[in-house]
Amino acid sequence: MNMSDNEIQALVRLLDDSNPVLAEQAQDALVEFGEAALPALQAYADANPALASRLTQRIQARALEDEWAALAQQPDAETAALLIARWLDPLLDPARITIHLDALAEALRGAIPTTPNRTGYRRDAMALREWLSAAKGFRGNLENYYAPENSLLPHVLETRRGIPLTLSMVYLFVARRLGAPLYPIGMPRHFVVRYGDEREGIYVDPYNQGALMTREDCQRWLIQQGLGWREEYLRPFSDHALIERMLRNLVNAYAQQGNERAVMQTVKYLDIWTDFHAGG
Repeated sequence: MNMSDNEIQALVRLLDDSNPVLAEQAQDALVEFGEAALPALQAYADANPALASRLTQRIQARALEDEWAALAQQPDAETAALLIARWLDPLLDPARITIHLDALAEALRGAIPTTPNRTGYRRDAMALREWLSAAKGFRGNLENYYAPENSLLPHVLETRRGIPLTLSMVYLFVARRLGAPLYPIGMPRHFVVRYGDEREGIYVDPYNQGALMTREDCQRWLIQQGLGWREEYLRPFSDHALIERMLRNLVNAYAQQGNERAVMQTVKYLDIWTDFHAGG
């Protein structure tokens, strides 16, 4: 047993100290040790399962925050979406979600060329739509739109229901596995994906059962919604902007529920994400 192990064991013994100040200091010190303290806390769970569980959750939450801060420096939307899900469900196995996305993409391999060209944009977009929306049934959750679960990738993959952003992310993560030129388009009040380049590309609306639209269709919809038209409305989102919008959706969903604790936790993640972006 090394010095750290000795210190951890000594702190665990202090958790039951009659002096509450000393006991609380021991708790904080164990959290500072991080994941190295988890085996000792697992053993301590026999004596005080509630406290052991609470300290384990604190340690895991801190580890996820550190991982999140590192990810903000080199954003990857899929990794970030899975990390958000792990934060809300510590028992989640991210590998299971990855395998699910791999399987969705594998079924399309060969149907979508690895070197797309402009003349095939509509055909390839239709192949993606026919598989994900028509065959697999991914579509909007009309009955319970504001449920926070609609913003969580594992839930959307399981239920095949979600909001525009997370459904678009399913399309995006499948397309990336195939090398397909699919881009996330965060229009005001809606989210779609574009297959192909800016001028000739075809827009797909995963929320509305994969409906196909032209650039002109998108412009018309924006004007009809009273939003006017700006070129920037159809510019692709970066992975950083994609996850920022995902977090803002979660904040709004939890606020709708009146879940202040979840709002505060999500805002903390959002602040870490946006602060790095602003600083960069």
